[in-house]
Amino acid sequence: MDAVLALAVALAAGDRMYLSIGKDGVPVVTDFPRAEAVDYQPGDFERIALRQKGVAHRGLGAARTALDRPAPAAPGIPPEIDELVDWASRRHQLPPSLLLAVMAVESGFRVDAVSPAGALGLMQLMPATAADLGVKNPLDARENVDGGARYLAFLRKHFKSDELALAAYNAGPGRVARVGGVPDIPETKAYIESVLGLAASYEAGPASR
Repeated sequence: MDAVLALAVALAAGDRMYLSIGKDGVPVVTDFPRAEAVDYQPGDFERIALRQKGVAHRGLGAARTALDRPAPAAPGIPPEIDELVDWASRRHQLPPSLLLAVMAVESGFRVDAVSPAGALGLMQLMPATAADLGVKNPLDARENVDGGARYLAFLRKHFKSDELALAAYNAGPGRVARVGGVPDIPETKAYIESVLGLAASYEAGPASR
C-alpha cells in the first residue's frame, strides 16, 4: 500500500493524524506523533501553506528595512478592531497583545490595506494564503482577522516560540524550518523586533493603548 493510499485509509477510518515539518521544509502527515508534530485536521490549510519554501511574506510592514524602520510605538486602536481582536484571540487562543501588534505592523489597522505585492487587509494575507485559509473576502475585517489569527496560532503551536512564529509569518514556515531558527534576513529580524516591541507595549495595559 503506497503512502497516499495508506493516508487515505487512515483518514477514512477517523484515525488521529499529525503534521510535522522535515528539515527540508516539507510537511509530513502521519498517523503517529513524530517529534515536533501537531494535530492535523484533514482539509486544513496547513498541508498547502507549509509548502511555501523561501517565499517571504510581503505585507505593508515588510516594505521597510531594518535601517529605516522607526522604533515601535503603540498606535491607537479603533474600538471595533479591539473587539474583533478580543474575539479572534479567544477563538484561536492567541495573546491579544501579539495579534494587535502583528496587525499594527502589517496594516496599521487599515481594513482596506493592499500592499504593492498584493497582500490584503488587516493581517495582510496574500491571495493564495487567504484561499488556503478559506477566507473568501480578505478585505472583510472579520474574515481577514479570523484567517490571519488562525494561521498565526498554528505557527505558534508548531514552532513553540513567538519569535519563530513571527519569522514564519514574515519569511515563510518552510524557510524557518530549514534553517532551524530565524532566517538571516534583515527585514525579518526587524519585523520580529517591531512586533514584539509593540506587543510588550500593548501588554503593559490600557494606558499604552
